[in-house]
Amino acid sequence: MRKWIILFIVLGLAACTQSQEPPLPGTKPFNPLLGMAYTHYNTFGHIRDQYATGAKPLVFTIDQDQYPVTPGGTFTMDIGVDHEKVFENIYISTGPAGAAPTGWQPYTFPGTPTNHFFDGVQQHTFTIDSNQILLGDHFIIAYSCKQYGGVYRCGCETAADTVCNKFMIHYFEVCDETYTDTGSCVCTDDCDGCTGTKTQTNGCEQTRQETCTRAAVPCTAPEQCVSGSCQIAGECTPGDLRCETGSGPEQICDATGHWIHNRNCVFVCQEPLPGGCMGSF
Repeated sequence: MRKWIILFIVLGLAACTQSQEPPLPGTKPFNPLLGMAYTHYNTFGHIRDQYATGAKPLVFTIDQDQYPVTPGGTFTMDIGVDHEKVFENIYISTGPAGAAPTGWQPYTFPGTPTNHFFDGVQQHTFTIDSNQILLGDHFIIAYSCKQYGGVYRCGCETAADTVCNKFMIHYFEVCDETYTDTGSCVCTDDCDGCTGTKTQTNGCEQTRQETCTRAAVPCTAPEQCVSGSCQIAGECTPGDLRCETGSGPEQICDATGHWIHNRNCVFVCQEPLPGGCMGSF
């Protein structure tokens, strides 16, 4: 009879162990001094499973560290948590790092969790409103668990962490993707209108070159606009050569008595007249 009682007790304990639910996550602290917490930080769990043997598998992932957005618009974040039990919500700080936040904005994985947890990997692309998640540096946290020796290990900082029960943390930036001019239109002509390029940058520290058009700049009499530069008519003898600089390019006096571009020099450009390139292309 005692053997049966012992057997029932053992089976009951085993059943309780198997049905044990993972603990709910602890607090969601916010420390403005967190800095670029990419893998883990004090009071937060590591994004890799610290209790796994051998290589520590990555548990918590986001698709990038910088999210460009037009202010007032939306952007998407692909978020994944690969563990035995995944908590229903992830949270994003609603104020830039280094400033007092307004709180943590929850985002819920799709589906129906059991007692706040999903079984197995959860991967979802969330649409984020930049009116809630403002421009600047942010943190995103998630919580998940796996049983080791019948005990759930959730958000552990290290393999020596026996308390665990912490959120894992990532760092990311939301930046303004709007480009603005940082330089004037660069083109070669002085007096004719011309098409050139200008430099633009945005709040994500990205730079691009854009085509631009510059309006004509009229010459002051008695100068006239000839081949993009203001010159006085009859200032040279048609056919004469001269150098713009010591290395060229070479200019030639046209039939109207104006200097115009003739050719580029390979080596040097020599004066006085007749002058011109010592070799050309």
